[in-house]
Amino acid sequence: MGTLPRRALLASAASLAAAGLPAAGANADGDAELLAACAVFAAAAREVVRLERIADVPDAVFEPANDALHDAVIRVSELRARTTAGVQAKAAVCRAVLAMDEPLAVTGRFDVPARRHDVLAWSLMSDMAEVAG
Repeated sequence: MGTLPRRALLASAASLAAAGLPAAGANADGDAELLAACAVFAAAAREVVRLERIADVPDAVFEPANDALHDAVIRVSELRARTTAGVQAKAAVCRAVLAMDEPLAVTGRFDVPARRHDVLAWSLMSDMAEVAG
């Protein structure tokens, strides 16, 4: 099977991040800042997806959105998860970032040759999201 086009990858990554975020009111008292950072990431990913769907978006418009997405990834990376909800949310962001950076086959598996550490990280994040959910 072929790989999804970049736009489809970004759209699936944005929805993956949003889907992995715990519901409002989840028992996440110790992770409010992390959950907020994950929500910022999901919003930034949606904006990049929106801009990717527009033909001929000027760099002056796209680059700030892409920079905001990068900054959101860095912020999530800086924060530690202290609750199950935090682990679930951070795992969803990690999976979304991996999906953006590595081509996924239509089956949801990495195309060959994917980097081994990315495949392992994807698997671990999937496990963590499932166990935490």
